[in-house]
Amino acid sequence: MPFNKRQPLEILGVTYHHQVLPAGGDLYLTHFGLPVAEFLLPENWFAPDWFITHRHRLLGTSTICRVTTRPVKGRSINIVMRYNRFATRVPLDTDVLCAYPDADFNHPFEEVAHVLALRAARTPDGRRIITKRPLAIYSPPQRFEPWQLGRSEDKLAALLQRTPDIPLDPSRQYLLLYGWLRGHDAEQIAENQGWDSTQRTRLFEELMTLATEDLRLCGFRMLDIKPAHCILRSRRDGKVVRDSRGRLVYALVDYELLQPAE
Repeated sequence: MPFNKRQPLEILGVTYHHQVLPAGGDLYLTHFGLPVAEFLLPENWFAPDWFITHRHRLLGTSTICRVTTRPVKGRSINIVMRYNRFATRVPLDTDVLCAYPDADFNHPFEEVAHVLALRAARTPDGRRIITKRPLAIYSPPQRFEPWQLGRSEDKLAALLQRTPDIPLDPSRQYLLLYGWLRGHDAEQIAENQGWDSTQRTRLFEELMTLATEDLRLCGFRMLDIKPAHCILRSRRDGKVVRDSRGRLVYALVDYELLQPAE
């Protein structure tokens, strides 16, 4: 289907190309998603007959999976799809909840804005944090009672009062679509290499210290940062890839609780 040429929509400083789909859903394309827009049409990845057989569930507490799209002009792409959990209970451990008692999941437009801001940020020595590319937000047309989606009335009321100009419908789901990043998360790397507890602890502590400090230097924090949220690559000899100064090369891949530092 051709994409409309209406005036782009700006939400929280991010420009979207908003498409109202024939079936009634809404697709909000970022500048990263626009070149691959045809792949992101729901009939090319979310149609039940296709989605069920071409999705690969990824580890995590949220509903997240990698999907290979239908071929468009002879090729397919891999995307990552995750249901946004705005206004639902945050299942953080006790220590984190004590430190951040008002923690809430980002709503979809908030998440994309934070990810793009993080991608643009640099540490004082000029490094940036690698992330997945946010391609689009898709909201299917089906409607539910908010409680069916696990949404809290109190959290919803507070969110809608805080963001009156954001096009959020409490009765609809929102799916975040990201580009796929090659590699494995740190826990998978350790498992694949058969590392013992000492080796795992050493790697995880180094990685968490580096990622947390990089986030701080870029003006952000991630409330639930953990090794599973960091993608690494390993060389043929099994060693993880490092930069010229010996630092781990990693990418952050979960943004539900990514926040600008106060």
